[in-house]
Amino acid sequence: MRDALRREVMEETRLQVQNPIFLTNEIDLEGDGRLISLYFVNGGISPADIDLQEGLGIGVFNVSELGDLDISPFVRRAIQSHLMPLLSGSEP
Repeated sequence: MRDALRREVMEETRLQVQNPIFLTNEIDLEGDGRLISLYFVNGGISPADIDLQEGLGIGVFNVSELGDLDISPFVRRAIQSHLMPLLSGSEP
């Protein structure tokens, strides 16, 4: 799974992702019902590093900015239930 993530990120952004951290597999019931694997990368990437090739967009955000992002409820819940506990050291 991590190899597929690295390939996709390389194809779409020209970034070489190091040490992606798996968060969860979730079904997007509010979207098209697909199983989505969520990962995050901690540090080492700046906006200038991104060379967007495909897709709608990508960004680099600090944890303090996550609450202000215009993202789907599905992704917001995943951040709150999986990423934030991991970052605070209190994994679910």
